Amino acid sequence: MPDWREKILNQFQPKVARLTLVADPDSLLLEEQVLTAIRERGFDIIPFEDGVEFRYAYETQYRGKWDRNEETDLVVVLRAPLDDLQNLPYDLLRAGRQLSFSLHEVFPKLSYPVVDRLHRSLLDPLYEAYVDYDGAELGDRATKDFVLKSVFKIVPEMTTSPADFLKALLSVHYRNMEIPLAIKHHLIERLKKKELFATWPLEEIIGDRHRFYSFLQKQWQAYLLRAAGGPSEVREEGKRYAAEELDVPFEHHDVRAYLDNLFIEGHLKPVGFPEHEKLPGWARVGIVIDPEAEQLERLEGLLGALERGLPNSDSSYREWLNAAGHWADVCLISCQVRQTLPPGLGERMRSVREKLDTLFENWMRERYPSILNVPYLPKPVMVHHIAPYLAHYWRTNHRKLALVVIDGLSLCQWLIVRDQLQVRLPTIRVVDEPIFSSVPTLTAVSRQAIFAGKIPLYFSGSVTSTEKEEIHWLRFWQEVGLSPADIGYRRGLGNEAVNDRWGESVVEERVVVGVVIDKVDKIIHGMQLGSVGMIESVRLWAEEGYLEKVVQRLMEKKFDVFITSDHGNVESVGQGVPHEGCLVESHGMRSRLYDDPRVRDEVRRQFSETICWDGGGLPTGLYALLAQGRTAFAMRESRVVSHGGITIEEVIVPFATVCPEE
Repeated sequence: MPDWREKILNQFQPKVARLTLVADPDSLLLEEQVLTAIRERGFDIIPFEDGVEFRYAYETQYRGKWDRNEETDLVVVLRAPLDDLQNLPYDLLRAGRQLSFSLHEVFPKLSYPVVDRLHRSLLDPLYEAYVDYDGAELGDRATKDFVLKSVFKIVPEMTTSPADFLKALLSVHYRNMEIPLAIKHHLIERLKKKELFATWPLEEIIGDRHRFYSFLQKQWQAYLLRAAGGPSEVREEGKRYAAEELDVPFEHHDVRAYLDNLFIEGHLKPVGFPEHEKLPGWARVGIVIDPEAEQLERLEGLLGALERGLPNSDSSYREWLNAAGHWADVCLISCQVRQTLPPGLGERMRSVREKLDTLFENWMRERYPSILNVPYLPKPVMVHHIAPYLAHYWRTNHRKLALVVIDGLSLCQWLIVRDQLQVRLPTIRVVDEPIFSSVPTLTAVSRQAIFAGKIPLYFSGSVTSTEKEEIHWLRFWQEVGLSPADIGYRRGLGNEAVNDRWGESVVEERVVVGVVIDKVDKIIHGMQLGSVGMIESVRLWAEEGYLEKVVQRLMEKKFDVFITSDHGNVESVGQGVPHEGCLVESHGMRSRLYDDPRVRDEVRRQFSETICWDGGGLPTGLYALLAQGRTAFAMRESRVVSHGGITIEEVIVPFATVCPEE
């Protein structure tokens, strides 16, 4: 398959230059596979965004090594036109070669403004079609049609039935592909010319996968009524659609091909339907008949999906985020049905978990340094992206923002919290996507990264403490342009009463607010009943309604609310406790930090089930040792729930947007 990356990667040959300056206005070097390939060739990448931060990283990580005649390569990425390279410091310009890359060079016959809006992961199918194109240059409208056909497999003039349209949307949304706003509007314009789609809510369902699934959920109930021979209509706030008027063709074979996965993976939820015997057999995947049996069937389906398609060391971060969501569902369902879990199913789950642990550990050791630098738009990928993403959101929407960090909440436990939140506040919609925490997955490392909006390299003076979180948060938003009086921060929440005066000193008259709920982390550190005990404890906490009241209070004060976690947690078995005394900077049950590599290496020799973590992002002179697999630095054979390592449960955490249901 032709690859647009070749033109870029050919410029990065080992030993050509120690310092390379790159003008990269379109962030092509920050695409995941490009980042990985450049690193594999021996280059490091530092984005030049803040001169002070860049100088700190450059001097501490590279300049000193060169002065000692140590070999290293460095790429400076400048997200600006080529001319702006001349604004770099003179010592860099004198020492480095200069390169530039742009989308226009890769796709010279396509409209740059249209192509620029595509997520960089979508350039592969576009380039594959483009290399076979030998026509004239295309304008905006023709480029939009070219993108719709080659990337999203949608040809408006060939979309002649609801089944054609639904099949195309299912393909796009199931693969979590982002349709840019301009292309979405172009497609809607083309489709609205067809009488066939006059009653379809095109604006809602084309560009937003969550609204699309919500639409399908409502239409599924109507379809069942229609299929059983009764009258039907779908009610929404302020709207009413007749099922016959919409004619959503669930029975079409191209649509049915997606339904099993949509229900198994939780995108759609089965509904109660007393006349299920009147329905065709294939429709019963979306009907609740025997809840416990269906939970077991769903668990088996999720395990099967993981067994058939576990990501590996070559997979993208998106594939791992998707797998993490499936695994979180598996963990939650297995806890809910543990009394009736067949032995064979339990054994399959253990087998999948072992493979998952090994594959994810290998992927993290190879790919984690690359994803540190992927762009934070259109969505955050790592927790240090959250603050820059919120700043972009604030500049774009001019609305007040509140970030709620639930310390220690895993993706599996978030499913409980999310469902309770939606049940208790039916007028809201929760849109969630998983993201990566910082490694080691310690509160002092990852939670600071959230509030600083930076990787731990840039807060070396406080990386083992949380005392400077508020300072980081204030500094970040002041650099965005807010005054200290506009910025609120509070931590240690979770036990106080949430009343009319809750958070008054933090919330009132603020533009942005950051709050930390540490109740779950306290549950972790007192947990003696393993992962099952954690799930039940989080369920009890969620049922108390604390988060519901916090969210409700913030929304009453006109804040747009975002919820995340700094790290997850995992049940592990003790392999013994190192005794380094004052020679360890930070010690936890799943990770330890040292300022002397010799001490770390000595502990590594004593404890074989450990990993010397060199995944990048940590300050110079700090060395991490992680407990491997599901082991812990705890009394031998003891079972603990903790965090700090790189299992999928610790590393991949929720990031959610809470908004009013429309």
